[in-house]
Amino acid sequence: MYTVTVIRDFISRHFLIGGDWGAENDLHSHHYKIELMLEGNR
Repeated sequence: MYTVTVIRDFISRHFLIGGDWGAENDLHSHHYKIELMLEGNR
């Protein structure tokens, strides 16, 4: 059996519109981490 794993992180920046969302109306960022693992016999 074989296993391949890829782990990446990234930052997404955005702001909310259409209402009074406080600090969320200002440009801000979120940090994300994603992990993809694939397994197979060949």
